[in-house]
Amino acid sequence: MLFECMKGGIVPDQNADEKNAALRQRAEQKLDEQLSRAADFSLEDAKRSIHELHVHQIELELQNEELRSAQLALESSRRRYSALYEFSPVGLLTLDSDARIQEANLTFVTLIGIEREKILKRYLSDFVESSAQDAYHHFYQALRTTQQPRQCEISLLLPSQQALMVRLDGTALVQGGSATAYRVAVSDVSVQYWSEQEIRRLFAAEQVARIEADRTALRLASLQHITAALARSLTYTQVSETCLQQSLPSIGAYQGVIYLLSIDGSTLHPRGAYGFAEDALPLLSLPVTAFALFMDVLDDESAVWMHSLTDYGERYPGALRLPGDDSQAFASLPLLVNEQPIGILNYGFVQPQAFTDEDQAFMQAVAQQCAGAFERVRLSDLAHELGAMQERARLARDLHDGVKQSLFAATLMSEALPRLWERDPDRARQQLTQVIALNRGALAEMQGLLLEMHPESILRTGLSSLMRQLIESVQGHSEISGELVLEGDEPSLPADVHIAFYRVAQESVNNISKHSRATQFTIQMFNEPDLLTLSIRDNGTGFDQAGSSAGMGMGTMHERAEAIHARLQITSSVGMGTEVKLLWKPVSPTSG
Repeated sequence: MLFECMKGGIVPDQNADEKNAALRQRAEQKLDEQLSRAADFSLEDAKRSIHELHVHQIELELQNEELRSAQLALESSRRRYSALYEFSPVGLLTLDSDARIQEANLTFVTLIGIEREKILKRYLSDFVESSAQDAYHHFYQALRTTQQPRQCEISLLLPSQQALMVRLDGTALVQGGSATAYRVAVSDVSVQYWSEQEIRRLFAAEQVARIEADRTALRLASLQHITAALARSLTYTQVSETCLQQSLPSIGAYQGVIYLLSIDGSTLHPRGAYGFAEDALPLLSLPVTAFALFMDVLDDESAVWMHSLTDYGERYPGALRLPGDDSQAFASLPLLVNEQPIGILNYGFVQPQAFTDEDQAFMQAVAQQCAGAFERVRLSDLAHELGAMQERARLARDLHDGVKQSLFAATLMSEALPRLWERDPDRARQQLTQVIALNRGALAEMQGLLLEMHPESILRTGLSSLMRQLIESVQGHSEISGELVLEGDEPSLPADVHIAFYRVAQESVNNISKHSRATQFTIQMFNEPDLLTLSIRDNGTGFDQAGSSAGMGMGTMHERAEAIHARLQITSSVGMGTEVKLLWKPVSPTSG
């Protein structure tokens, strides 16, 4: 009876009908018998028959009351089932063995947006989107074959041509001992489906963003390494090798070449190449006009991005191929210094490239760092050349002012000695002594100049020998006497301390020779276990420390003392001479 109610109506109970017909037949038979015997009935018999008829009538009324109650209960159940079926939160379908729709509730009708009359007797597959047909047929065949509950997710195609994601839950209905129908619940899972799709999209986007962030971090680290390596590069070749070898892996290029413009701007000279054979064209100097691409880069002072050979052919029809015939894409960037091109950085790629904004920014940053390093090397070379010129001028000046004049005076005096010897031997002996002193002074000055030309020789020469040489160089060309006083062993000092003591003594002796008007000076060194003291005193005119500003020489001496953590003391007064004292205390291994 429940299955019949699910079909949508109340069907009379056949057993009850048969029972009522049998009762009526018996009643009619009994009435006929009573009428046939009515003539023989006595009054008692009539009363008894009437009583039985009344009882039977009451029984019938009771049975009719029970039947009406059963009918009311069945109607109420039918209405409740109809409400549950029609207004179920999910769509409900009944499919026959051919997968045709026999019944559909209001929820499914509303969900799909098609009238019920146009749904019934049609195949459910008629409403399934083409991309989900295979999944639906697999679901239905499994349901028919196994007779077990099945589930799948498919998309239904609505009349608006929009797809609706639903979940099908199917089960077999048994009727007459065999599975002839299937109940299918249809649940709208579009919100959940699209939420999951959005989550998947966001997750994929997050993965892409993470990869991009990692790649950006790697490129930033690579750019930092390139910048640090370029800062250590001292030549054009080192700059080129550093730039190419460290930048190519970061951008996926397999070839790279750097050209620098000639002074007149007509020729590109290769300064470095990577990924080419030794006899390849990039290793040769090229006229700027050889490649239209390079001319555009230099003229526009901006990068040119060739995504593929097709792009190159369309932009430069009939033009020569770029150096490196295997390249399928190119990136050519100008090397700019003060907004002026000094060369070109060119990358070659084995596959066509998209050249994202990040790719372009990274390569432009590399080109900028490379150009800056080239300019630094150029300025360093100019500084070295200028320094060499200044050093040569200083040496020439020192040779002229010191050695040349001493040798010239010694030569004049030597030439006059033979004649003087004949007239006045005693005076000739004095003059010979002066010649010897001049020659010794010239020799000492020459040795000092040689030390300046080879600074490492200062470290190999003992501090006491350097002090004697300073004294001899002064005595050779001026009327001044010097004395060296040593107390303690020859000091063995760190290189920076050794140089600082020599330079302070050199500056002090130069000041005595040029400014003090002294006739005598003394250099004293006291080498104690925990203190080294250098004292230079003269008997010159001195100066007023309160009223005089420190000159360049004194400032330099103070800087040298501070550099080795030593203490410099300068004592002077007018007419009392000057004393320069430098005190240095060795740093013990356990201190500081």
